[in-house]
Amino acid sequence: MTKPTVSLSGRIIWNEIHCTDFDATCKFYNKIFGWTTKTEERETYTHFYLGGKAVGGLMPIEPGSSVRPHWAVYVGTDDIEGYMQRAEAAGGKPKMPLLDLPETGKICAIADAEGAVLFALNPTDPTRPEWIADGSPGTFCWVEILCDDAPAAREFYSKVVGWDLIDMDMSKGAIYTVLAPKGSPEGFGVAGIQAKPVGDTTPSCWLPYIAVSDIEASTNQVVELGGTLRVPATAILGKGRFSIVTDPGGSAFAMYWSN
Repeated sequence: MTKPTVSLSGRIIWNEIHCTDFDATCKFYNKIFGWTTKTEERETYTHFYLGGKAVGGLMPIEPGSSVRPHWAVYVGTDDIEGYMQRAEAAGGKPKMPLLDLPETGKICAIADAEGAVLFALNPTDPTRPEWIADGSPGTFCWVEILCDDAPAAREFYSKVVGWDLIDMDMSKGAIYTVLAPKGSPEGFGVAGIQAKPVGDTTPSCWLPYIAVSDIEASTNQVVELGGTLRVPATAILGKGRFSIVTDPGGSAFAMYWSN
């Protein structure tokens, strides 16, 4: 049977943690979100599972590497060669050669002018269910870039990924830009652009959000398990509450509870 044609272009389709302490990382996320791993995968590529569905990936950082622990965010594309050309024309810097992984697809990683890295993936099989999360507790539900120069990020990612830009007035004149695949229904977005507060010297990065059923309890548990609180549980215009934390290994992520 011929598989249906599916486009994941402009959708956030995968999140993957790069870590130095593999076992400690597995244990931490198991306690917070109930994620499990399979021992037999550790010689190839390890997935986080929630129940029977893969929800994320793990990559060990090689000893001596200058790479710091972080969550990597992947955007889908139907034409990864064209994606790389647009990125380089816009001033992006490739962080790895184009990889063609059997049964997965073609992958590249591009850094923007501030050094934030967004991975792109042209999947071999775009119908695989793990490419699209449903936003239920324990799954990824949003990503945003934390940056110093929001206008530059708008220009770069609209050119490279082809996202439409939707500006939202949050409060007191603060603007939050929602990123949506071209031609998306009104109100649909997959990512956001958030300017860092003045004086925030942390490196610009892509930050994944994970849905939870109790934002206060999950945030407290992260701290109890050795993580760091960066932004306490905070309301978002009546839509829910979020917090930003760092796991014990140094990887930042956010959690979100919806009303």
